Amino acid sequence: MRLAAAPIIFLQACLFLSGEIRAQEKHHSDFNDVWAVLIDTLNQEQSGCDNIGVDPSIDLFSQNQKELKQIGPQEASKGIEAMNNAMLESLRSSTHGNIDVSLGASPIPAAVLREFDSNPVLSLANIHRFENGEQIGFCFGRALALHYLLLKAGVSSCDIYKIFAIGNLMFNYQIWHFHVAVLIRDAANGFVVVDPSFGQPLSVDDWMKSVEKHDIKYPRSQTRFYVTDPRKLVPSAGVYDAQTLGGPILREYFTFLGSYLLARGLK
Repeated sequence: MRLAAAPIIFLQACLFLSGEIRAQEKHHSDFNDVWAVLIDTLNQEQSGCDNIGVDPSIDLFSQNQKELKQIGPQEASKGIEAMNNAMLESLRSSTHGNIDVSLGASPIPAAVLREFDSNPVLSLANIHRFENGEQIGFCFGRALALHYLLLKAGVSSCDIYKIFAIGNLMFNYQIWHFHVAVLIRDAANGFVVVDPSFGQPLSVDDWMKSVEKHDIKYPRSQTRFYVTDPRKLVPSAGVYDAQTLGGPILREYFTFLGSYLLARGLK
């Protein structure tokens, strides 16, 4: 009886594995299908926009190390401060946007940020529910979501950028090597930063000062700020792509985020 049962058990095992493989293939296909739609919106070409941001293909970590090497350790703080000021000046001299998002003049940024308060995927309070969430933080996932929701709210792609902070930043007793938020061109005051970590739109200067306070060497901060193309995901990667989002460490978070954004975009 045992010998006769062996082929049956083997066949059942094969059928089970076949079913698991098909389920995984479908799950993989569903993930790619969802993000193909979202990335088509997010990665739209920015023809006619001011070229004020760092090219998304540049590795900001490597760029930062090159700059620090050129400055030298003795002058690192002053040198980085000078480069950050030059970046701010380039923002001030650029053309203004089409909407006034400062001081609550437009409801768009505030309304978008309110979605982050209680949303099971976007809320900072829920980040621990995702695998490695407390170690990864997913500020770049929230910045992606902001980028998408602002586009859906009618903000021009030419008025949206990312701003990266590169350095050794202490948040919640943990060292982070970068932070990222969304920068919006403002019709009245140049640019404002929209960052769920702060809960309300801030001027670029105020946001930078707030982030610098988390530098482990503050007040001699060595945090370097870079304005980039909004399609840049993380410091070391280029524009959004499903393969990066679907990596083993990120896949769970971006599966839930993709489902939410796709449903949200269809409203």
